[in-house]
Amino acid sequence: MRPRRWEAVILGVVILALLIWALWPGDPGAAVSVSVNGQVTEVYPLDQPTIVSIDGYGGFLLTLVVSDGSAHVEYASCPDLICQHHRPISSAGEQIVCLPARIVLTVTGKEAGVDAVTR
Repeated sequence: MRPRRWEAVILGVVILALLIWALWPGDPGAAVSVSVNGQVTEVYPLDQPTIVSIDGYGGFLLTLVVSDGSAHVEYASCPDLICQHHRPISSAGEQIVCLPARIVLTVTGKEAGVDAVTR
């Protein structure tokens, strides 16, 4: 059975809306949070150039580089190197995860303060 013209138009609009939503840039990040084995160990501002070595679980090491408002993994000693090949992250909520080292790098946004208080 062939789709009707209006069904094709609706499907096209839905696909276009999903593409716009997926490609819309997120809020710029303020810092990158480093978690090792579930515990936050350090937080580095994205506006200050930083190169730091991170000791992960099982003796694995990562080299985190923060520059130009983004963060990326320059070196990883884990076997799969997925974290090393990940693109730089800079928007609030973006993450780079190294499963063997149990390291999670998360970009955090600017603190917004209190919106409302309820009782």
